[in-house]
Amino acid sequence: MERVCAVSGQKFEITDEDLRFYEKIAGEVGGVPVPSLCPNERGRRRWAWRGKELCMRDCDKCGENVMSWFPPELGRAGFESAGLVTYCDECFRAEEFDALEYGREFDFERPFFEQFFEMARQVPRHISNSINNVNSEYIISSHRNKNCYFMDELDYCWDCYFGYNIQHSKNIVESIFVRDSEIGYDLAKAENCYAVFCSHNVFHCSDSAFLMNCRGCKKCLFCANLRQKEYHILNRPVSKEEFENVWKEIFCGRRSALEDARRRFAEFLKDQSFPAGILIKTEESSGNYLSNCKNVKDSYWVDNCKDCRYCTDIHFSRDCYDVNIYEGEMLYECIHAGPKGYGQICSQLAWFSSDVWYCLELRSCRDLFGCAGLKNQQYCILNRQYSKDEYFDLRARIVEHMRETGEWGEFFPIEYSPYPYNVTMAQRFHPLSREEVVGRGWKWLDEEDAVVGESRGEVPDDFGSIEDLDEFSQRVFVCAESGKKFKFVKAELKFYKQYGLPLPVVAPTVRIEGMWKKMGERRLRECVCSDCGEVVSTTFGEDFEGKILCEKCYLKVVW
Repeated sequence: MERVCAVSGQKFEITDEDLRFYEKIAGEVGGVPVPSLCPNERGRRRWAWRGKELCMRDCDKCGENVMSWFPPELGRAGFESAGLVTYCDECFRAEEFDALEYGREFDFERPFFEQFFEMARQVPRHISNSINNVNSEYIISSHRNKNCYFMDELDYCWDCYFGYNIQHSKNIVESIFVRDSEIGYDLAKAENCYAVFCSHNVFHCSDSAFLMNCRGCKKCLFCANLRQKEYHILNRPVSKEEFENVWKEIFCGRRSALEDARRRFAEFLKDQSFPAGILIKTEESSGNYLSNCKNVKDSYWVDNCKDCRYCTDIHFSRDCYDVNIYEGEMLYECIHAGPKGYGQICSQLAWFSSDVWYCLELRSCRDLFGCAGLKNQQYCILNRQYSKDEYFDLRARIVEHMRETGEWGEFFPIEYSPYPYNVTMAQRFHPLSREEVVGRGWKWLDEEDAVVGESRGEVPDDFGSIEDLDEFSQRVFVCAESGKKFKFVKAELKFYKQYGLPLPVVAPTVRIEGMWKKMGERRLRECVCSDCGEVVSTTFGEDFEGKILCEKCYLKVVW
């Protein structure tokens, strides 16, 4: 079946397998209709509900100024329409906060979204989605970490700074998508690594730097596509002495030395081969950065999943369509689903909850429809309590009402998002100009410097002129790329000094965006294998200069 996107006008396909899923999800009310938007626009709509900035904001209950993923301007002058109320973790979890007090009856004379957001905008939101952290006040959407700073999607980590999606790791700085690793810098997709720097897509590697697509390598520099190698430079074996000498030249603390190494690595990679996609132990799957997956299609950064499509950043999940971040089963059109979610439809941040439809910010709930901020509740609609029979009867009637209004099966519209578009993950994956955003009727926030104070000269080239780290961490510098002001934190300075790394000259937020650019787009295009000519799907852009190989040809290169 072919459909035309109601927003972009692009054609997209609905397969028989898709239809079976749409019939199965919410099967007790006749399933959901086929999507009105193409996958790209559906993704944009969900990501517009997920902030990407780390800001300081006052708790609207106790007044404490804490880290937030909601900019401080929201809900205030100029952004009153966002209607945002935020509570710090302590206030949100307090027994006295009971969101049932915002409950109301459903009005069948009005559209669902209009009624839901009229209520939801009054219900306090968790200010950062971070809990159970120690000495890690400046992180968002993170849990059970210690001594971490300026991180997003961080779990069970120690001493990590600046990055996204780091799991069970220690001493990781300026990196994204790292798991079970210790001591790392400038990493993009690394697992089970130790003391690895400036590398991309590395597994079980140690004491190495400037690696691309390597596995099980130790003491290697400027290498690509190696397996189980030791003491290699530029993919050639070298002596221990030569390796150590080159390492010392690079990691001497001087910015010029590291930049020269980056340029050398970039030139080396122009002649290397690249797999069309990173698919590890997968069956009948398509996308990029998939591992231990079966029948997972058009998906990215997914592991240990089955029977999913149009998903990103999820793991240990099955029977999911159009889901971004985390985990669950039988999920449809959700962002930040779970943990341990089941039967969630068009919802966000429903922790340990099942059979919840069109809900926001839940904790341990089941059988809810159109609810926000509830904890340990069942059989509620618009935050109002019902009996079991009343709930299922009313839910069925509301679904039919939403079918008539065209709302059923559609995720929350972007215009209801509390976020300005440019401070969301949508801007990262589906960027638009200010004019385009305003033209679509969405919000835009003109950002200001978060750091105050006068700048004091340029960032030194090395640590030679720095006598007092405490004093230096109070200095204000100007980002060489964005012009924004920024500071260093003492723990960050210690890491750079210990491992012979120079001080960055760009602000942390700019460095983080640079990491994302390394990962490429999250969409597939067709190209031909550079060796055999077979048609393959890849996320590399048309301007990519390296050799793209099909799986069969790439395995010949690495083995």
